[in-house]
Amino acid sequence: MQAIRLKSSEKTAVLEKELAKNAISAPKGLLKILILDIASKAPSSGVEIVQKISEMTSGAWKPSPGSIYYILERLAKEELISEIFTPTKGQKKYITTARGKSYLTLEREALLPSWNKHLILTKIMAEILGIRFDAQETRAV
Repeated sequence: MQAIRLKSSEKTAVLEKELAKNAISAPKGLLKILILDIASKAPSSGVEIVQKISEMTSGAWKPSPGSIYYILERLAKEELISEIFTPTKGQKKYITTARGKSYLTLEREALLPSWNKHLILTKIMAEILGIRFDAQETRAV
């Protein structure tokens, strides 16, 4: 049997295809809420937001800068975040406003039923895979 040799570009295409299979497809609106949450904890630049999401998901989800900056622009227009310019680094950072924090509180409450449903599904998958998972310990109330 003869080994198949792939060109570098073919290897890249195969790798990208495999990564795409494992990529996270976030529910509509989740990125907006996540950006508000991150900016509510500390002033953050768009690049820092992308890095925090990537770290949070162990690299499984790395939103494009275009997605992040588009949402940041919309959030600023809705007065849910405000821009802070840092002259020392010449960088724009964003922080959640009081209005944004109120909006975030409402969105968190709306997420609870979905969270609990996902925990049940995760428990079922853990059972099938033989992974110990106690949904009671992580159930949101």
